[in-house]
Amino acid sequence: MRRIIIYAMGKLFYKYQKNMNWNDIIAIADKKVEDISDFSGIPLIEPQQIAEYSFDYIAIFSDGFFEEIKRELVGDYFIPEKKIISWRFLVAGNNNSDINMLTNYKRIFWEFQIHRGLDVGMQVFPKYFFSAEEIFSNYNFQLDGVGKKEYLIGKNLYRKVFHDIEENDNVYDVILLWNHYDRVNQIVQKMRGKVKYLLLHALYSEKGIEEIEKVDKMLVEYPIKKRIVMSDMIFWMVDLSPKTITEDIKIFVVTHKLYNVKCDDMYCPICVGNTYRDIKYLSDNQGENIAYLNEKLNECTALYWIWKNTGTKYIGLNHYRRYFYNNGLRNSGNYLDKETAYKYLEKYDIVLAIADPLYNKTVLDQIMEPLDKKICVEAYEIVRNALLKYQPDYIDIFDYVMHGHKSHLCHMFITHRGIFNRYCEWLFSFLIEAAERFEADNLGEVEKRAIGFFAERLLTVWVLKQDLKIKELPYVMV
Repeated sequence: MRRIIIYAMGKLFYKYQKNMNWNDIIAIADKKVEDISDFSGIPLIEPQQIAEYSFDYIAIFSDGFFEEIKRELVGDYFIPEKKIISWRFLVAGNNNSDINMLTNYKRIFWEFQIHRGLDVGMQVFPKYFFSAEEIFSNYNFQLDGVGKKEYLIGKNLYRKVFHDIEENDNVYDVILLWNHYDRVNQIVQKMRGKVKYLLLHALYSEKGIEEIEKVDKMLVEYPIKKRIVMSDMIFWMVDLSPKTITEDIKIFVVTHKLYNVKCDDMYCPICVGNTYRDIKYLSDNQGENIAYLNEKLNECTALYWIWKNTGTKYIGLNHYRRYFYNNGLRNSGNYLDKETAYKYLEKYDIVLAIADPLYNKTVLDQIMEPLDKKICVEAYEIVRNALLKYQPDYIDIFDYVMHGHKSHLCHMFITHRGIFNRYCEWLFSFLIEAAERFEADNLGEVEKRAIGFFAERLLTVWVLKQDLKIKELPYVMV
């Protein structure tokens, strides 16, 4: 018996409540818990009460908001991601369709630029495709197989079909194992050095929890892997040929509250503001700093501290709830890793948050939305006048950005130290004075940050006047 908490009492929950085994359910969590305290004898709790329970898994009853809820459970409530599962585990008779599985596989191939694959067992592709061109019509994708050759699939769908993997000495981007979990170690020993990724998946089913626990246990010895938890299945993408990145890359994660921030060899949390400090993390009020301006400048006080107090060769800035993805696969299991960051930094001068166009409003309109208009105009004039005083060559591009329809949001970037230094020298040549001139004592918490909202867009102003090779990446936007 497993102890499971259900999360979210929406349409899916009420649709499938009669199909569930309620013996394993110990509580139901929802943000909109009303005056009632239970549901057919099961306690109804708010999300912050989850920590009071001993449980094995939390089952999310949502597809459209699955990833968002997962991030919230991990970030705000410190739930280990391995304890988060889909509602599909609990519903008897639930079937995962092959079309969803194939869609997910094709998406991973595309996002990770996988061009050569080895299909062990050939269980799925021959059921739906006669040729490799049907899988991707305008993408160079080649597939070999291991298993029993039938009809002409060896010629049209698979380039070559091997009776056993022992016969194969070719090099591949990925090996597809489907459910051949018992052969993982054997295949890895045979193909190590000849393949980049090992790709496995597990479907959500009544017996799926045991299967997932088995795979997790089996893959413990492989330190470089992505565990991509989706609403309809789980993928494990194991890196069998990881590069050792010796370059010093630090992405500083700005946080002003208790949150389960990323913290590892590359991600380095830094606390800002007066409400939260953690002795395990860096703080913007140590060393040379402008921490006294944090309520006005937001993440810029961390930016200043990094500039004045670190010497890291490659510098990045993220926020506690906002991270870059490696590519277009927007899943918390695919946050930017060190190997991918270094690959981009070898090729590009700077990595920025993807800039989506604002079709029905300007950047200035966007800044004004959460602010009192009078306060916003005052902040705008202070920033513009400071820029005109200290960096007059940038006033035209500032006006262009403010009255335009596109900017790189969140002040997120990764770049080389020299470029970072040039940006900070420019930014703080006028921003500190602008912040000090802005009177914020009697303003609300949002209005106090008006200068900071403009500062966020100043990265776009500076970049547009530089001769830089830019890589844009999608990012978490909560």
